Amino acid sequence: QTEKYFKHIEKEIREDFEFKDDILQPCKEFIDQYEKIIFLHVPSALIAINTWFVMLISSIIWLIRRHHVSALIAKAAAPIGIMMTIIAIITGMIWGQQMWGTYWAWDPRLTSFFILLMFYIGYQTLWSAVEKPDNAAELTSILCVVGTVFAILSR
Repeated sequence: QTEKYFKHIEKEIREDFEFKDDILQPCKEFIDQYEKIIFLHVPSALIAINTWFVMLISSIIWLIRRHHVSALIAKAAAPIGIMMTIIAIITGMIWGQQMWGTYWAWDPRLTSFFILLMFYIGYQTLWSAVEKPDNAAELTSILCVVGTVFAILSR
């Protein structure tokens, strides 16, 4: 008797979902194609922002304690942040084209993420341009502290 009852409930649930499936099918097909990119876009954006915060903490440690490992951590994190920021911007552009009809809008969040990319590239360039490692660590640490404003705005 219990089995009969559960089969009846299962039948009702299936009929209910089939009815909703018919109504939502056109929307579902469109969304299914483009929602999968979010599974790459969101984590890459979070990694890009959090990588900047790793660089910030390492830079603050360098400015306060002059610990060489902290400067190396920040230097090593920058290429990861650059790649994740580029991936986030590209996947966001692909998704934005399908959802909003444009690849880029000068929205404050999008613009601040682009500026964050410029800070990442400037950080790497500054490390390469300065000859003495201690001077490079000092200048890049200051750049990292200033660039934190855009990392916060990107959230």
